[in-house]
Amino acid sequence: MLKRLEQSHSCTKQSHRLNLDIRVAAVAAALIFTGLPACDSEPADDDDEVLQTTLLEVDLSDGEAWLSLREARVLEPNEVDDTNWDLHIDGWNLFLNGGASGNGSGAGIPFRDLDPDLQFDQVNREQDILYFLFQDDYGSVLSNWWAYGLRGGHTVYSRFHRYWLHDQGRWWKLQVLSYYQLVSGAPEAAQISFRWQESNPSGPGELRELVVDASAGGVSAAPDDPLNEFRYVDLERGEVTRLSDDAAATSMDWHIGFRRFYIRLNGGTSGPRGIASYDHDAAGEETPEALLAMSPENSLEGFEQLNWADRPDESLLSQDQVTPVLTGWYSGNPGAGASALPTPFLAATATDSHRAKLRVIDLEDGNQQSPLSLSLEYALLP
Repeated sequence: MLKRLEQSHSCTKQSHRLNLDIRVAAVAAALIFTGLPACDSEPADDDDEVLQTTLLEVDLSDGEAWLSLREARVLEPNEVDDTNWDLHIDGWNLFLNGGASGNGSGAGIPFRDLDPDLQFDQVNREQDILYFLFQDDYGSVLSNWWAYGLRGGHTVYSRFHRYWLHDQGRWWKLQVLSYYQLVSGAPEAAQISFRWQESNPSGPGELRELVVDASAGGVSAAPDDPLNEFRYVDLERGEVTRLSDDAAATSMDWHIGFRRFYIRLNGGTSGPRGIASYDHDAAGEETPEALLAMSPENSLEGFEQLNWADRPDESLLSQDQVTPVLTGWYSGNPGAGASALPTPFLAATATDSHRAKLRVIDLEDGNQQSPLSLSLEYALLP
């Protein structure tokens, strides 16, 4: 029996190189919460007829275009409304009509996060694949805090990266320690522990730790479930607030929010406080063996050694932003020889009426803001 789960997801510019790990970890967390088996696909038999695909040639000379996959056409700008578009190409981003990017039910996932060996031509009907979909969401630099399956199982591990948070002239350093806590002798997911410390020219402030119940009703909770909200923390008070998502969007009374495997900061698209962040360990090389050897205890010394002189230049800081699910569809640097990378994706249309497989098979490089054009191949799955 086909099982389907739709949720949102996030990442940031600094974490684009880690998108594969984050997406796979999100699927893993879904499995952990729901108790589903591993995502075994059932590709079509060789004798099955390959599904006919549609090719859309998209002119991006204006920097963006709105596509209806259901109608197989590029929409005119003056006819775009809340529900008639499925894919918004905005420069080098592919946004789906759902989550933080639109009012529809659009969601998606790269094939590679369901089965790294699954090919575009193998999926010719919806039942060929056991899948999970994620919506575009608000992303923070901290979205890359985890790794997945380092021992071959469905477990989320902290990378123990050290993050800088800049808050109205103040500097905090923060490190996520674990996704699990023991409850009645068994590990329970989405019980996130982290530590933080203010950094000052005169020396460090108090080192503090907190555990936040970020389960939010479980990964299968409906979007309108009152439990399916972030838990917002005031770092100065060291407390979880009682703010709802709607209240937090305009509140200055929180610094960081957690919902299952997602983290947001009170700045950019997530809130008005203006908090910006930086991953101090983003450039470091990591191996599974090195990550497995790390623990809250043996990473403490490195966290404490990070001091005022190590804080980044403010020009390197990033605030939260809307980040698409569909990433990894081009290689190279935009404006300097970028080319199409035909990564296959599975997506739901804005009305949730169809599932589509799609990929970008060609593009004409433009500048850092946008390609000049691209070719999108897709098919609505019966």
